[in-house]
Amino acid sequence: MDAIAKLKGALNQIITFMDAKEAVYDSIKTALSSVMIPVITGITTVLDALIEALDQLKNSLGDLAQIQDFVGGAKALLDGAEGLLPEQKETIDTVRNVLETIGGEVPTADDIGNVIDLINEVKVML
Repeated sequence: MDAIAKLKGALNQIITFMDAKEAVYDSIKTALSSVMIPVITGITTVLDALIEALDQLKNSLGDLAQIQDFVGGAKALLDGAEGLLPEQKETIDTVRNVLETIGGEVPTADDIGNVIDLINEVKVML
């Protein structure tokens, strides 16, 4: 899933920055504690929500496989209908775009677990 890869990349970027600039980050955190505390609290809240959503996704992987099967069948139906219903091209294209969005690559449980591990690593650094 493209969103999982983007999230993983963003988390790795934060971890790399915080590892490389630990002294600078600690100085900023100390000097701007009145500003940083609400920011860190907000980020932690978002990270907790991400963990919860990813856990739900991980627990629903079996359902996602069934959705993938449906999406494949629906795409085949649209391909067949496109030639027979040229006046419905706009509707067919809209439905196809929706199917492309929901029918992307399904992450594995390991992919999701890796992202949750990265989120927890960022939380520890905060």
